Amino acid sequence: MRIALITKRVSHSLGGAERVSAILCKRLAEKGHDVDVLTIYTDTRIRRVHIRPQKINTWFSPWRLISFNRKVKKILKNERFDIIYSLCQVFPIDIYRVGDGIHQHWMRIQYPNVIQRWIKYLTSLVHLAMRWLENQIFKEGNCKYFITNSRLIKNQVMEYFHISDKRIKVIYNGVDNDKFNLGVKTYSAAMRDKYSIDNDELVLLFISNNWERKGLSTIIEAMSKTGIEKIRLVVVGRGEKRRYISLAKNKMISPDKLIFTGLTDDVEKYYGMADIFVLPSRYEPFSNVCLEAMACGLPVITTRTNGASELIRIGENGFIIDDWKDSDSIGGVIKILNNGNIREKFGENATRTAKEYTWERHIEETNKVFELITNWH
Repeated sequence: MRIALITKRVSHSLGGAERVSAILCKRLAEKGHDVDVLTIYTDTRIRRVHIRPQKINTWFSPWRLISFNRKVKKILKNERFDIIYSLCQVFPIDIYRVGDGIHQHWMRIQYPNVIQRWIKYLTSLVHLAMRWLENQIFKEGNCKYFITNSRLIKNQVMEYFHISDKRIKVIYNGVDNDKFNLGVKTYSAAMRDKYSIDNDELVLLFISNNWERKGLSTIIEAMSKTGIEKIRLVVVGRGEKRRYISLAKNKMISPDKLIFTGLTDDVEKYYGMADIFVLPSRYEPFSNVCLEAMACGLPVITTRTNGASELIRIGENGFIIDDWKDSDSIGGVIKILNNGNIREKFGENATRTAKEYTWERHIEETNKVFELITNWH
């Protein structure tokens, strides 16, 4: 089957969406599909996959999105594919994977006041372009079928665009169990030694390149309410750390309790050194790092506005917080998980849960959707 896979970026070294694109390309090719990837950016080569970067206007953000759309449309018009599978807002296509969530919903969260929201749309044209593209992709005739990575996003697709339940399939992301597993614990001693962390210190782990949206400030506030003296927070990813160091000082937390590592190609080593994974995200279709953390035996604390929370069984493998700013509840949960026996039991349950969600399973379910679409043709 010849597949056109459309995505903005393909990378093993950037964020979650970029890595998912790279994994999907690789896994689909391994299943015998002939995969052409139409993308804006790539730093990755994948065996048996034809990655075709598109040269587009890059100086004006709104036009960059529309320019990519036009370039891809031209290719799709002139070439024949059995399946056109898009991870971004390009149309017309066969299947749209709504992996980035609903942009209009995110704008409502950021700007609850409708007047402020429309001022932002009109003064930041990239948001207006994204709104237009999003509306187009859900218009009748522009896409046959939708895949979401959580029930959270499926419900929002139905709410905002009145798409029938029969045209939406929830397929959860997978995890690479060869890379993310209990074996990462062997890195613990060396990693703790690298950052001068004692063995009896409780290590919280936060991984993100968007610290504000993912709730880093809430974690710092929660730390100040735990009363736990031997505690550290390891922050993996890029961001402006001065603001958060200042917040820690205001909350009477010594700056050496916060460890900022920057970007890394060895994220599994940080799972191996940690005790608890915390991600109080404001809005997240499905956080891959939560599933990776679970696979590595870490209890996860996250929010109901993260689609990955659908894999959490409260009081068994993690905890779900209703409000991303609720530092009191997060602090209370951290105190519960400070007990090593409880934490170990949660970690074991988390690993068992993660084993159910492989990329093999994901691709198998995706192939079923492909077969459904080809039967419609």
